Amino acid sequence: MATIRTKPTGSKAIQVVLSDGARRAIGIGRASKKDAESFCHHIGKLESATLSGRAVESATARWVAATKPSVRARLEELGLIEPSTAVEAELITVDMLVSRYLDELDVKPRTVFRYRNQTQFMKDYFSTERPVSELNSGDGERFLKWLRRKKKKNGESLAQNYIHKILKTSRQVFAFGVANELLFANPLAGISLPERVNDDRDFEITPDMTEQILKAANPQFRLIIALARYGGLRCPSELTGLRWSHFLWDQDRFIVHSPKTEHCGKEKRLVPIFAELRPWLLEAQELAPDGSDRVFLNIDEETNLRTETLRILERAGVTEEIPRFFQNCRSSRQTELETEFPLHVVCKWLGNSERTARKHYLKVRESHFQQAASAGVFPSVQNMTATCSKPSQADEGAHEKTLENVSSPAFRLGSGYTREDSNLQPPVPKTGALSS
Repeated sequence: MATIRTKPTGSKAIQVVLSDGARRAIGIGRASKKDAESFCHHIGKLESATLSGRAVESATARWVAATKPSVRARLEELGLIEPSTAVEAELITVDMLVSRYLDELDVKPRTVFRYRNQTQFMKDYFSTERPVSELNSGDGERFLKWLRRKKKKNGESLAQNYIHKILKTSRQVFAFGVANELLFANPLAGISLPERVNDDRDFEITPDMTEQILKAANPQFRLIIALARYGGLRCPSELTGLRWSHFLWDQDRFIVHSPKTEHCGKEKRLVPIFAELRPWLLEAQELAPDGSDRVFLNIDEETNLRTETLRILERAGVTEEIPRFFQNCRSSRQTELETEFPLHVVCKWLGNSERTARKHYLKVRESHFQQAASAGVFPSVQNMTATCSKPSQADEGAHEKTLENVSSPAFRLGSGYTREDSNLQPPVPKTGALSS
């Protein structure tokens, strides 16, 4: 029976018993416990097949085809596989694996573009000539360390959240290889990096600032910014399918088609025609060409809104740098609506989940600090505190907690009971009080 042996150097070997009773070892290097158990399992199957004369199981045959050439050579040397009938492994490199993965993706083009950028790091790190079947968890650990040392063109390190995304996508690629039996174990299976919420990119776009920005924008961008800030729409993806026929004016709501969530059965949602949004919608409808149902004629999912937005912010006199302008518009709106409506209602309107809202959208704003400091959380408590004053020295005696002046009836009853009726004892005479 095949067994695992660990050498003093830390490398591992699989010990087998041959048909003549001799014991031999097959070195597998510094493999993880999981990889070593996989080697032991399949080599044990080869050992049993050799001793019994049965055919090798198909799963083990595929494993032999995908294993290291050095291990296959040792298996041939020990007679556990026949050189003439051994299945030649197709050398699948990381580059080939990534290409296959991207070709079979059933996602939107923008997602493929994002995955292509992230998987480029896999191609850059792993050798283009090295088969994926030779990778182990140690290679995964070294890949993570390499990402942490990686520098961008401007000399800055990669953000932790971006490293998290690269690892997540790379793990999906290797999982695809395991599922298609191109490699046995996922090198990144046990490696993870927690996602971190980056508050540095959070910015509150106040109502006053919004009005200032809207006045500096042209009619089309006025509506885009109003829909993002007051309607909470994703820009530009949710602008492309917007139609004037989707506005139900008599019901004070409109239909929004969401390409981002349509894959999970949430292709559209109803959004109120908020009071702040209505004037900008009416203005845009009056300026719309006759017979045109599309709200935005020249916008698609690839439209660049950033360049013109930066010009508008400059004209509006906004000196602060606003990162992720449209994302912060949605975040500001969700935080704003949350103060008036239940979270599940706001999430239905904005098209996200309560978990996502709590993690990425709901923020602590400057207005929260100001409200807490001025009005307080419980105004009645503040009013009571304001009317209470410290008693003067002359009044201190009148406020002593005696049975006569304590205001609480329960306190008087409880105290009286304790003093008069509880655990009564006869008086104890003083020493010497009784005459002899």
